[in-house]
Amino acid sequence: MPGTSDSNGGASPLLFTKHAILDDKRRIWGYEFVCGVEESACVLNEKGLAQSSYIGLQQAIGRGRKVLAGFSEHAVQEGAPYVLPPGHGVVQVLEKGVLADATLAALEKLKADGFGVAVEFETAADLGRRRFALADVICCTPGKGGLPSGFMLKAKGLKAKLLARGVASAEEADGLKVQGFSLFTGPFLKEPEDLPERKLTSLETSRFTLLRMIEEPEPDMEGLTEAISADVSLSFRLLSYLNAPYFGLAQKVTSIKQAVVLLGWRKLKNWLRAVLLAEMSDKAELKSELVVISVQRGRFLELMTREYDFFGFDPGTLFMLGLFSLLDALLGMPMAEAVDYLPLDDKLKAALLRKENNEYLPLLALADSLEEADWDRFGRLCQNLSMDPARLKTCFAKAMAWAEGFASSV
Repeated sequence: MPGTSDSNGGASPLLFTKHAILDDKRRIWGYEFVCGVEESACVLNEKGLAQSSYIGLQQAIGRGRKVLAGFSEHAVQEGAPYVLPPGHGVVQVLEKGVLADATLAALEKLKADGFGVAVEFETAADLGRRRFALADVICCTPGKGGLPSGFMLKAKGLKAKLLARGVASAEEADGLKVQGFSLFTGPFLKEPEDLPERKLTSLETSRFTLLRMIEEPEPDMEGLTEAISADVSLSFRLLSYLNAPYFGLAQKVTSIKQAVVLLGWRKLKNWLRAVLLAEMSDKAELKSELVVISVQRGRFLELMTREYDFFGFDPGTLFMLGLFSLLDALLGMPMAEAVDYLPLDDKLKAALLRKENNEYLPLLALADSLEEADWDRFGRLCQNLSMDPARLKTCFAKAMAWAEGFASSV
């Protein structure tokens, strides 16, 4: 995997995180791919495209979604944005200030070829620049000092969609929508919506029962194989998962018994946990996105724990912690109620409830900082925990690839 220089002097993997962009009806409009280094030379191109990013791009494009990605001026001039397909790609130039004429000409050609153009707003003077006349999307972070007087009026005159970054809550998104924003990204999509009190469905209850079954200290593998075989949905998902191109198996897996033997208990357990979570959420697009984030988070915590075994944590337990950390948003109920159904000890439940002085909370914070591309926070956490940022980025890239592979199979 390509590398860049990290703050500790070592090689840091080139990491792209994927952020869902929601429209004003909380539907997924597209995805933004954000580079994991703060360098204008960080370019999304064929050579620098990690496996996790490529799979994520294919997933987004396959669902008919937009893909917003940043490129350097040089990369735009050289035609690098054509790695994205016309009609889906939205190109943003990473450099700030006045762009070279050659860059602007390349952007005009990209627009003529069916690409969108996104620009980043920073100061009131920006709106008069030539690049804004080309904009299909204007990106800004309203929380950083607010917006200057007259911004909304001038922006509306440009006829571009307004994308608000770093939106922290549904209430903030609603307020921005009133102002004229129609696209939103940020941690708010992982927050539960205010819903009336509800009970679990019969399917959700049965899935929690099966979840408790696989968490028994001495699992009955024969009984579990029979239970999966008797469940048409689980059987289909398991066989589809193992026969997906992601695994590249030479021979097709045709039976549940063969699948169980091939995967092994640890991998089967994690797969079952993830699928049971997916089946407990409704099929709304945003909920499906939250399942992918949950699976990715669980896998990251598992890999990180294996990388740093001095914590003394069980990798499987950490997988489950990450997997269920968004359960309130998935089920539409308070976490305090959701944890009652989980086969977890009190310490893990306290972590899910975000209770203070819990030893797991810094690890959840690490996962969150990477998901949100909050590099300052990520760096502080790495320093406090005496962990190497490059090693954690590698774990996260592997977790992204694993989660996208899982998503493609289910």
